[in-house]
Amino acid sequence: MRVRGAGVLLIVAMAGRLAAGREPIPLPVPDGPTLTILPVGDTSPITTPKEPPLPPVPSVIPPVQSVLPPATSGPGPSVLTGNPMAVAPDESIPLFMPPWHPEPPPATYSTSGCNFNVWCGNELFSPDFSTVQILAGDYTTRSGFGPKVPRFEYQAITYRAGFMLNAPQDTDAFWRGNMEVLGDITAGRISSGYGNYLVSPALIGRYNFVQPNASLIPYLQIGGGFAVTDASKDKSQNAIGQQFNARLFAGAGVHCLVHENLFLDIEGGYSSISNLGLADRGAGVHTLGIQVGLTYFFRSGGR
Repeated sequence: MRVRGAGVLLIVAMAGRLAAGREPIPLPVPDGPTLTILPVGDTSPITTPKEPPLPPVPSVIPPVQSVLPPATSGPGPSVLTGNPMAVAPDESIPLFMPPWHPEPPPATYSTSGCNFNVWCGNELFSPDFSTVQILAGDYTTRSGFGPKVPRFEYQAITYRAGFMLNAPQDTDAFWRGNMEVLGDITAGRISSGYGNYLVSPALIGRYNFVQPNASLIPYLQIGGGFAVTDASKDKSQNAIGQQFNARLFAGAGVHCLVHENLFLDIEGGYSSISNLGLADRGAGVHTLGIQVGLTYFFRSGGR
């Protein structure tokens, strides 16, 4: 029993010596900001160590880009490219097919005061060319057209000079054509019972129906002037009561191409000769007739 107690005491004594020879283990101190205690009345700022900045947080949302075009002082987008995100159209491919036309207009057309529409000029029927027309035919009242008067008939020769006001329109419609103005002088020999001659200057407006590469060109025309005749010397008739009379006429015809600038013409029409009630005998003569002739086109300016 004594031996056991001595052993325990010995072990405790050795442990105490070992513990006395070691240094005490300090407690861990936190690495945070230190607190400085200022005495009463001290107003100097309290400084603490700065913490390192946090790293930037990576963004997962891409930056928003504007879809609007930059503001400019020029005109806005066109109707065809109004969407700013749309791809610009290829100018070599037309979006809308233009009407057919054989060639662009010559620059000289733009200087003409009578040029109403310069596009699609067919070589001859354009302001570059003028015309000369010669016709011969017969006009008579035997058709019964107009008031009842003694038969009046005359064989006429007509000379006309014309020039084109414009070129055919830029279209392929049936009415495609151009306007022409002509000066007319008609001389006739009266072959009916009263009078011997008739001379009539006049002015004509004509519309030519010009189709591309056509060899037949129909036309419509209307005109007016005056007529000089000696038929009034016969007092037995009631148609013409004085030497000077008004003359109105309208007609239709067709140009038939025979060689380059030369056309064969066939024309029919109506003609009225009247003194407009200025004389005692003034029923007038209203005749229908047909003429055949030629038209020659010649260059008068332009290209």
